[in-house]
Amino acid sequence: GSTENSRLACQITMTDDLDGLMLRIPDGQH
Repeated sequence: GSTENSRLACQITMTDDLDGLMLRIPDGQH
């Protein structure tokens, strides 16, 4: 239902944020 969609959207948003951090951290170290 809509609840599952909301949870999925939250997981996708968190994943995107984590991916952004993972990409930014190496750039900052270099």
